[in-house]
Formats: sequence, C-alpha cells, structure tokens
Amino acid sequence: MFLLDCGFAPILDEIDRLVSSGSIKNVEGIWISHYHDDHVQSINDVRRRYGGKVYAQRELQDILEHPRAYSMPCLFPESIRVDHALSEGEVIDWKGYKLTGFYFPGQTIYHDGLLIEHDGARVFMSGDSIANFGIDDYCSYNRNSLRQEPGYQRCFRLLQQLKPDLLVAAHFGAIPFSDDYLQEGSRILRERGELFLELLPWDGVNFGLDPYWVRAYPYRQTVLRGQPVALEARIWNHSETPCEASVELHVPAGWKVTKTGRVAIPPHTEGRISLGAMAPAKPLARRDVLGLELRFRGRNFGETSEAIIDYLQ
Repeated sequence: MFLLDCGFAPILDEIDRLVSSGSIKNVEGIWISHYHDDHVQSINDVRRRYGGKVYAQRELQDILEHPRAYSMPCLFPESIRVDHALSEGEVIDWKGYKLTGFYFPGQTIYHDGLLIEHDGARVFMSGDSIANFGIDDYCSYNRNSLRQEPGYQRCFRLLQQLKPDLLVAAHFGAIPFSDDYLQEGSRILRERGELFLELLPWDGVNFGLDPYWVRAYPYRQTVLRGQPVALEARIWNHSETPCEASVELHVPAGWKVTKTGRVAIPPHTEGRISLGAMAPAKPLARRDVLGLELRFRGRNFGETSEAIIDYLQ
C-alpha cells in the first residue's frame, strides 16, 4: 500500500482490517500533501506498526520534522521524519505507477502536489489547495500568498503546464481538470491583489496578508538555566525591491542579549538574522517570552514577533 496523507483515526484500524483480510501486506510509502493534523496525525502510528517511507517536498520537510519551530494553525506536535525529501519534479516509481512530486503552495506555503500516471491516465492530488468548490484560501494564517510569490498563481501555472485529466482534492474527491477555470481563477487572483494594494500601505500585497512575514525560528525551544540561546529572525521581503532590516531582542529580567543583527533582503526572499541571548541562572518562571523588535526600511515596527523559551529544569 502507498498512502496519500494519513490523518485522524480510524485509519490505523482500517489498515489493520485490510492486512487481516489479506488485501494488503504492509505500508510501503506515505506521501504528505501538507502539515495539518488531519493529514498527518496517524503517520507515526502507522510507521511503528507497518513501516513505510515518508515522502514530502523539501519545502515541507522542516515543518514536519521540527513542528515546535513554527507557530501555524492545525500543527501536529509530534516530529515526523521525512525519509525522502523530494526535489521539484522528482519521480517515484511504484508498482508501475509514476508518481511525480511538486511544490504546490496553495492553502498554505507548506504544501505539496502529486501527479500520478498509470495506463495513460494522469491524476493530480491537490491536497487541500484546490477543492471542488474552488481554492482553499480562507485562512491567511496558513500563509497563502497572492501575486507572483509562492502561492496560488504558482499552483495555477503548474496545473496549466501539466494538464492532468483529474484533480483529486483530499476531502472532496475527483473533479475534471479545466484549463478555463484555472485561467479565470488566475485572473480573479490578480484583480484581488490589485484591490488589496489599494487598501494596504505597502508596495507588496503580502505584507498585509502574511501574518508571519516576520517570525522567530525556532518559535519554541527548551533550554537549561544559564544556557546561551540562539535563534533567528526570519523576515520575508514581499517587495519588488531589496530592503534593509534589523532586529533587536527584548528579554525579561535576568536575561542578557549577546547578539543582534541586520540584513539586506532581496525581493521576494526570506532574510535571516542571527540573534543570541544568555538565559538567567535563576529564572522567575518556567517559561519566558523573548520579543523581536523590527526596524524595516528605516521604520521601527516595535515588537512584531516572539520566541517561546521553556526551561528544562
């Protein structure tokens, strides 16, 4: 068996039934469309009982393996090891089926797509990015972008290039591929982006739509008392031009900041600034919150993000 996502119960019970009936022998592979708990919650249980390699695009690997490093909706807290991180267009040959993996950042920027080809049929697994009612971009906290950055425009261009016979959404089943629908959807998204630009005080619409364009990495970490703490400020430049950014840490009493920094970020790129601090030997609580104060394009935005520090003892 080759699973496509592996979410809530009773998935394991159903696999047990299939094995007991002799319909299948084991689980050989599990492909993941995205990190949401309803798509990954049973993966570790299935692997412990039946094995199976996990496949996902490289863009998805880190959030699966290090979920505590992120603050995202529906995030499953257990680490899921990716056995095979797929590059763009990489092919898996499985029992006569040709499986081709693609980065497919629709519902969330941490999302994959899979083209399945067999006996002349071409089926594209769209996960939660494209359903039978349209695109699934109702929650901006999933980080679904407009315009030419990773987002639905990329998904539409890929599907127009591949032209599969069917699109299969994770929750809604199969629908026929329609090039006209994709062209119309792409046009609507461009118009939506132009309308948002009129409303937002930015030259890049995703500054106003991406709640995590400034974030701490890792978002959460566990440290010893008196231990040096290292993290990064990750800043996505949604502009068409390079931008300068600097970040300072705001720390609770007893902490000492050891490193701040600045970076020049190219257009449509995520810049990284290394930050450091020394945790107190006698903290006042079991958890501390560090604030990240951003200066971007010469403007001070104050504390725009935070990092959570838990003490091991």
